[in-house]
Amino acid sequence: GTARLAIAITNPSGNGTSLSGLAITDNFPPGMVVDAVPNPTNTCGGSFAPTPGGTSISLSGGGPLTAANQCTISVMVRATSAGALVNTTGNVSSIEGGAGGTASGTLNVYAPPVVNKSFTPTTIALNQTAVLRLEIQSPTAGLNLSGVNLTDNFPAGMVAGSPALISTTNCGGLVVTDSGGGSFQTGDTGVRLNNFLAPAPVPCVVEMNVVAQTSGALVNTTDAPTSTNGGTGLAATATLTVAPSADLSIIKSDGVTTAVPGGSVTYTIIASNAGPDPVTGATVSDTFPASLTCTWTCLGAGGGTCTASGSGNISNSVNLPSGASVTHTASCTISASATGSLSNTATVSSAVFDPNGSNNNATDIDTLTPQANLGITKSDGVTSVNALSSTTYTITASNAGPSNVASATVADTFPAFCVAPTWTCTGAGGGTCTASGSGNINNSVNLPAGGSVTYTAVCPVSGAATGTLVNTATVTSATTDPVPANNSATDTDTIIARPSTSVVSLNRASGNPRNAPTATWMITFATPISGLTAANFAAINGGLGGAIVVSPPTEAVGPPSASWNVTVSTGTGSGTLGLNLVNDDGMSHSIGNLPFVGQTFTIDRMAPTAVITMNDTALKIGDSSLVTFSFSEAVTGFDNSDLTIPNGNLTAVSSSNGDVTFTGTYTPNANVEAPVNVIALNMSGVADLAGNTGVGTSNSPNFGIDTLRPTVGIVVADDNLLAGETSLVTFSFSEAVTGFTNADLSIENGNLTPVSSSNGGLTFTATLTPTASIID
Repeated sequence: GTARLAIAITNPSGNGTSLSGLAITDNFPPGMVVDAVPNPTNTCGGSFAPTPGGTSISLSGGGPLTAANQCTISVMVRATSAGALVNTTGNVSSIEGGAGGTASGTLNVYAPPVVNKSFTPTTIALNQTAVLRLEIQSPTAGLNLSGVNLTDNFPAGMVAGSPALISTTNCGGLVVTDSGGGSFQTGDTGVRLNNFLAPAPVPCVVEMNVVAQTSGALVNTTDAPTSTNGGTGLAATATLTVAPSADLSIIKSDGVTTAVPGGSVTYTIIASNAGPDPVTGATVSDTFPASLTCTWTCLGAGGGTCTASGSGNISNSVNLPSGASVTHTASCTISASATGSLSNTATVSSAVFDPNGSNNNATDIDTLTPQANLGITKSDGVTSVNALSSTTYTITASNAGPSNVASATVADTFPAFCVAPTWTCTGAGGGTCTASGSGNINNSVNLPAGGSVTYTAVCPVSGAATGTLVNTATVTSATTDPVPANNSATDTDTIIARPSTSVVSLNRASGNPRNAPTATWMITFATPISGLTAANFAAINGGLGGAIVVSPPTEAVGPPSASWNVTVSTGTGSGTLGLNLVNDDGMSHSIGNLPFVGQTFTIDRMAPTAVITMNDTALKIGDSSLVTFSFSEAVTGFDNSDLTIPNGNLTAVSSSNGDVTFTGTYTPNANVEAPVNVIALNMSGVADLAGNTGVGTSNSPNFGIDTLRPTVGIVVADDNLLAGETSLVTFSFSEAVTGFTNADLSIENGNLTPVSSSNGGLTFTATLTPTASIID
């Protein structure tokens, strides 16, 4: 379109002078050019010559323009693109006033309305309804079109449906009529949209129902839309395909909501055609769950045909005239291991248009509720057992189905009289279990339908057992059991009790005390017995080191025997060792006087020692001394031959207290002077009662002997005495003496002063005065 662009130049009143040399340039925005017929006008003088198709205009040398007056230049311009074209001039200028201001103006350029058209759905069956949607909008953002009109004459075979008009949205003042200007209603063959607003960017939307009355491709093209400010747009076309149709449907059910793994279900699957057109080569499909194994048959009705039978999944090509059906009957066995739910969907499909696809598949869902008839049997094949014997149970747990059981529990708490039971287990028919164990059975097992596990349990019966041996085994699981009564089994045996007896004695069978590595007892019972073991005894250790081990008892006679020898290691060191019978486990008889305390051995591995004492340790002529030999324990083999006796004699040693202490009398030899004397005992000749030989030598304390008599020499200093003379007499003994006085002397023809010693009794002196008037 074209418009006249005018630029007014004003000389403000305040200038007070005319302006000359007026000039201005206007560079157009994109989308605006000088029209081919510019038709310019100019009241400003000077040079103004727009060029057709140019993108700018210029004025130069204009004026004079007196103060408070205005002049104008104008030209025809053409818009080459839609939108708001904002045009701003350059600065106006003059010789007198220099550069002035700029001026702006906006040219709104409207594009023709745009129509979009569609059908939903794009394909329908004969006499079915589709929604015709018209979207009319201005293609230029922000520039709404007004006075819009649009006519749509439907193609042959298409009329307005019911209701004819569905909705109008964002259409400002829209009036909808039929193509002739009357009210728009069902059965009309066209529609007219009158005098409405086409906004931007959100379109005006009109939706209406149309009905297809003929088959084929119905091509619907609108007239070209017109508008007041945007001119005429382009027509819009959409095609509605009217195809042959058949409303196929399918239903499926097994008539139940729960199913049992290992059981079966029967599905009835009916595919039918409600028309209006026949269908040849439709497909009925059913992919069965993996847990189903199925066979099926098929029967047609109303002209429907299908494959008569098959197995596995259904994928059957069928013919369904209008009003016909085919019925599949599927018989399925359910895997015994199936869990969760059984969801099975059947479908029917064809190349013929189906106006209602929502009924073309059907699903049947069953909750799987496993059931398993578990059972258990138990027997040891006898009705009585002896105490202190054993019995063997056979326990079989089985699953009669129909479902598998992945984790059942076989339990058997053995009675207290069953001591330390052991068991083994084997499976059959897919059953699995722990291969072996001891103690009570509490075993998680797998029992598929038809499977079993068998336990062989050996029960040693306590010797103390009395009454009855009652033993119950059970099998349980979280799976529903339709026959719970067979989930436990009990075996009852009468216990034949042991005879009783008592211990008569448990005495030492070897010498006491002992220093040997073993000691032996003999135990005697009131009656012969069997089954006696080391475990029936307890060794009583009184201070021994090392290992004390009771060896297996041996019969003195028999078997059976009333007397048994029991040997026990004596360990290391010294101490005491006792032996008690503390239980009758495993014995052929019960013992009525338990516990029975046996005799005690003294275990002596210490060599004897001795201490020698003497009553007198300084012996002289005529003396003797009692010698005492004190041993650490009673000994054997001790006599005078074990002694070394110096400078004297010892009477034969003897004991009055059980050979622990011995005495003898020691008499020294005459004429002996010996300050060092020791009696030595050779211990190797002495042993204690356990046979331990003494070691080394034991010595008496030192004692002295002096049985040698003293001698004396007498020296007279003057052996020729005259009247009035005296002489010193010296008595020199061989050793110091005591008791020496003048009384011990015979003095002739004179007198002797009392003897005295100045050197400890070794030398004595005195003065001899002869008797007067004697010549001798």
